[in-house]
Amino acid sequence: MLARQVQRAAELGYVVRTGVECEFCLLSRDGSAIGDAFDNQGKPCYDQLALMRCYELIAKICDSMHALGWARTKMITRTPTGSSR
Repeated sequence: MLARQVQRAAELGYVVRTGVECEFCLLSRDGSAIGDAFDNQGKPCYDQLALMRCYELIAKICDSMHALGWARTKMITRTPTGSSR
């Protein structure tokens, strides 16, 4: 079904593109809590310090995605606490 739609789009002059949105939460090693105890703001998506505290790990995740050929356009933090994409 998808192949037919891709072919149909091509016949109309379109190119079908798709991508993934990798979301992840950083947890403690035992999974019982978020990985950053200081990530506790009411609106953590606006706390850039939380992102910078785990920059080394997030950079490794981004580099690994790049190595897989997954182009990324941005890296953001989100609500709820500990969530990134």
